[in-house]
Amino acid sequence: MATWKDFQASFNPLLNDLLRHRELIESTANLETIQESREARLKSQAAFAAIEESQTQKKKLEIINWLSAVDPMEDQDAFQTVRLDIPSTGQWILSEPKVRDWLDPDEASVPMFWLNGIPGAGKMKLVYIDGIESH
Repeated sequence: MATWKDFQASFNPLLNDLLRHRELIESTANLETIQESREARLKSQAAFAAIEESQTQKKKLEIINWLSAVDPMEDQDAFQTVRLDIPSTGQWILSEPKVRDWLDPDEASVPMFWLNGIPGAGKMKLVYIDGIESH
């Protein structure tokens, strides 16, 4: 029994030190795990915020495109193709008296002709008459 007391007296401080070291190691490991979890959460939040911002920008662009005016040149090209397939398209306007008078250099008192119409109806196409450019 005396040897047991000597053993306990000799090894108890060492065992207590080992126990404290074990707790310190576990505590450090837990802190590292917590820190890694925090970093992973922050990265996930940043990635989510980037995805959310990208989706918001995409929605804004879709709305802007939806609200934006159509490109009249696309309509003009489409109607020009139709006019090539059907050459008489739009010829009716040349039979209008006001247009005929405007086209006649001897009759035209004003070198400009105001023409209203829906988008894509061909108003933007330039007409060259006797070297004069008009719309």
